[in-house]
Amino acid sequence: MSPIDTRKSYHVLIDELSRQLDQPVVLIQKKTYEELNVLLANGEADIAFLSTGAYISYKGAYPIELPNASVKPLNLFMGI
Repeated sequence: MSPIDTRKSYHVLIDELSRQLDQPVVLIQKKTYEELNVLLANGEADIAFLSTGAYISYKGAYPIELPNASVKPLNLFMGI
């Protein structure tokens, strides 16, 4: 997804977080996992949407708290 599409997709969430927190919320986009991990490690980002690769590569000073999520079991069909 392009940076412009990302902003379009997340603007409703950003606006709602800002409203509920009663403070500005800023969307920061980075090109690499490393750039994102530096922000997290330095405490410069409060919330991040991480891919599996970014999460695995994170080795920061701050622990990452994962939200609870429901995971649906996969129904796999193996054809013969």
